[in-house]
Amino acid sequence: MADLKADVEQKASYKIDCNVRKRIYADATQSTEDYYGILIGDTTEGLCDIVGCIRCTYYENTTEKRRIVSNKPDWVKEVSEICTLIPAGLKICGLCFVSKNIPVVESSSVEEIFSGADVENDLINSTQILWLVDLTSKDKEQETIFIQNLSTKLIQESRVFFDDIYDDFISKHVTLRLRHKLELTVEESRDADLSMSLSKKTTQFCNTLHDATFYLPECRLLIGDGVKNNSDKTCQEILDDVIVDEGFGQEKHKSNRRSKSKAKDVLNVQLVQPLSKNSTHNHAPVMLCQKQESDYVKFLMAVDVVVMLAMNCTISRLKSLFVRGIKDQLQGILSCFDTYSKDSSFCIPKVFHFKTPKTPYLTTCIYPWKQSDDEIFDENNFENERSCLLKKLILPAQRPTLHPNNVYIFQNDRPKVSSYLVNPHEGLTNPGGYTDKTIPDHRSIQEALVALGDKQTSFIGSKKWIGSFEVNLCLDYFLDVSSKIMAVNSGAELQNRGRELIRHFETQGTPVMIGGGVLAHTILGVSFNDRTGEIKFLILDPHYTGGEDIKIILDKGWCAWKNHMFWNQQAHYNLCMPQRPVKV
Repeated sequence: MADLKADVEQKASYKIDCNVRKRIYADATQSTEDYYGILIGDTTEGLCDIVGCIRCTYYENTTEKRRIVSNKPDWVKEVSEICTLIPAGLKICGLCFVSKNIPVVESSSVEEIFSGADVENDLINSTQILWLVDLTSKDKEQETIFIQNLSTKLIQESRVFFDDIYDDFISKHVTLRLRHKLELTVEESRDADLSMSLSKKTTQFCNTLHDATFYLPECRLLIGDGVKNNSDKTCQEILDDVIVDEGFGQEKHKSNRRSKSKAKDVLNVQLVQPLSKNSTHNHAPVMLCQKQESDYVKFLMAVDVVVMLAMNCTISRLKSLFVRGIKDQLQGILSCFDTYSKDSSFCIPKVFHFKTPKTPYLTTCIYPWKQSDDEIFDENNFENERSCLLKKLILPAQRPTLHPNNVYIFQNDRPKVSSYLVNPHEGLTNPGGYTDKTIPDHRSIQEALVALGDKQTSFIGSKKWIGSFEVNLCLDYFLDVSSKIMAVNSGAELQNRGRELIRHFETQGTPVMIGGGVLAHTILGVSFNDRTGEIKFLILDPHYTGGEDIKIILDKGWCAWKNHMFWNQQAHYNLCMPQRPVKV
């Protein structure tokens, strides 16, 4: 049995992002079930930063859900699923046990919990921690953890600190993305197992990856065996030669200003395979000709792999990470194919990447997308799967965070010519994912208000403005989105509505349309001081008619923070506050 070593004064080598703890605490208010969570992070410069947590859904003993040892995670199944969810390069750094009744843990218990963690997978860190989440002490700056070295089995007690390391983690890592279309042709017959044939074809493809080379076009860099280049360079060094688009539209003058890598800025990678094989045979090839009629099915598997690597790591690691990422994702695609293919109709899976709130890495999901007849798969058929993923990733159950409409939009996928600015107060971001309907034009809005009986027929084609109440009617008419109307007698009264507005943005998160007098504005957020009562409003002015120039919009105050004196102190105002739909 390993010895338990108390080392409370040891310098902390583990940090947990406070956003991870907040997410666990928020989830605990909705659930009373004890569970294990797998901690996701990376070790850089001797410090292990933990920035994610994934709920365990596979256990060795499903009959006992309360005991910390007898119901330990099934490591093989968990690792198999997690490797398709997170970017290659990140690690499983340990476990957390979430319970409202934390048990007393001995060293033998810690050793038993991690007894199955030494599976042969480089996804698992060589040193694992066990964090007992104390739900009764939310404000502690540090908590006790147990650390076990999987090789030596040595266990020690230490302390873990909590801090907001979200931005720091992003700045210390680079994200790379590889897309590759794999065309597979398999025989279709009554005797042939289509799934088995696809599995064999993908295995053959994976066996060729050790001869493949990876090309980074932004750096003009080849990575692979036999390629003579600066493979000892770090990721930071190759990034120094890359100019990153800031995402604020087209600049009038080209600039060589370099930008730090962010989570939404990725380097693209291409897979380059040799056209010929290195044969060791000393004889001429032999061909056998057999004539027969056969039906074949051609599959196009779109691989979309994301890798996240620390800036101080050498680029020589990239090949092994991409090879592992491709293999893991192909297994996930085949699993999705088996699950949703029925009889003569088979599904074509598609890979989606999502940027979940306060998570510094992308989350990857594989959904059924099309059927063999090119018909788009009904999203309601896998709504239950999305619900399970939301629970596993400890995300709100009634928000479409993992809905296909909410897929992360990479910078290279955004329109580059005459593109419109999106959310100028924070640069470009992903859509809300609540609807895929197009924005109605002016005439459609006017016709809707007439159909609802709010306006006369003469309103159609006019240049008359509408107010907050009409916005409320249109949201309900076009999108089935209900709204609350907040009425204030004067602009001065808005200073006293800070807490109500904060509550709206925290629970609903939707922009507020405010109309009063002869003007209308959009409130994107509020900054409120509880002690002094001082309030500022983040205003987007819809009266702007200029071009898509972020500098002018921000410098001239078309999108800016305004104090309470911005409003007409005598005018009556109505605020339209859309209520977020309940949707998975």
